[in-house]
Amino acid sequence: AGAGEAAASVVTKDIEYTSGCGYDSISLLDGLLTTSPLIGAKICDNVTWADDTRVATGQNAAVYFNSDDSITGAGYEGILYCDSTPSCA
Repeated sequence: AGAGEAAASVVTKDIEYTSGCGYDSISLLDGLLTTSPLIGAKICDNVTWADDTRVATGQNAAVYFNSDDSITGAGYEGILYCDSTPSCA
């Protein structure tokens, strides 16, 4: 990531797969609101984002996790970070 850009990597994931991400999904948003644009596609399988880092256009990013209660898994582990000059939110 460049100076002050937020970035995220998903390290592990165990979420329910469905075509179209209808039940469980992970999204990296380019901003702090749930209406902020997606950075890349939603993740709703155990393959997407393997060794993939996504970078926001600025200092703000959010990870949005959507889940239902029909099938349970471990969820996900991720890293959200930024270059510290300037700081990220």
